[in-house]
Amino acid sequence: MQSDDFELSGIVTQAHHGKVEDQHEVTMGLDFGTSCVKVVIGDHELGQAFAVPLGSGTGIEQYLLPSRLYQTGERFSLTDGAECHRDLKLSLLSDPDQVALQCRAVAFLALIIRRSRGWLLSTRGGLYRSTQLFWKLAIGLPAAHHLDSPKTARLFQRIGSAAWACANAAGDVGLASVQAALDRATGNRLMKMMQR
Repeated sequence: MQSDDFELSGIVTQAHHGKVEDQHEVTMGLDFGTSCVKVVIGDHELGQAFAVPLGSGTGIEQYLLPSRLYQTGERFSLTDGAECHRDLKLSLLSDPDQVALQCRAVAFLALIIRRSRGWLLSTRGGLYRSTQLFWKLAIGLPAAHHLDSPKTARLFQRIGSAAWACANAAGDVGLASVQAALDRATGNRLMKMMQR
């Protein structure tokens, strides 16, 4: 299965299609770095953590994806597009009130969330056939000193909430869906436990 296929299958949040016999809280730990992103999904109930291969490389490189977002018109992608947006995190930290930069961060994280969920549900779905998953998102920002500001913390709470909502929406991750998710997102705390 290709990474783009994982993005499509990652719109859904559950692997079960019938009777639910168990419940698990799974935490998606997303490390949003300046140069790359990596994701680990942990299931405390199973005592397992899964590093998500986000790229097509080998070794450690398959778990690191450059923090780049592509855009063609209003559609965003992790793989190709007419425009390439780099420095997503640093640009946002330097100008946190610019809506375009907020939208790019939301779109990038929404696509990463979709790809990560899709990978888990496609490759480990057998573990969760009769299990309801309660998702929790934890975004790590290696430039931790920027989070000393309550305003910056609230910004990333809002970005995370909007990214999760956008990842759950059907269809492409586009400018309209990103802006709608940002408008709906409120945030005085990082993601609450979510389920669909």
